[in-house]
Amino acid sequence: MNFAYSCKKQLLSGISVKRPIIPVELHGNNGLVLVVNAILDSGSDFTLIPKELADELALEYDSMDKCSAESYEGEPFTTTKSSLRIIVRKGRQQSLMFDVRCMVNLEEGKQHSELILGSTFFGYFRIHFNYPHDRFQILSAKGQQA
Repeated sequence: MNFAYSCKKQLLSGISVKRPIIPVELHGNNGLVLVVNAILDSGSDFTLIPKELADELALEYDSMDKCSAESYEGEPFTTTKSSLRIIVRKGRQQSLMFDVRCMVNLEEGKQHSELILGSTFFGYFRIHFNYPHDRFQILSAKGQQA
């Protein structure tokens, strides 16, 4: 299965950047389904979800079992482990559903607006970036069921 997307152009500190952002469905333990924007980050060691979003979805995590992490800028923040069901779809095409291990960002004031899809997401897909043409493709890994 092949999903093609255009990069989103955004201003970041006054500079126009191309960001690989996709809409995904998140399925909560409480039956809630949310559609959110997620950024593909091949440099991220894990999929990162804001605490507020994890709480809204009633994800299970232990806020006392803390792990240290660093942002790409080297800023430390505190996380904890959880898991998340994600559905990727494009238009009326078939969708791909999978469960990923994720980290919940526990830091107040250090939240981000998007779900960050890191290495635990990339394990399910082959990603082809074509930045000169502002495009990228997500292809299911061999054997992945739709």
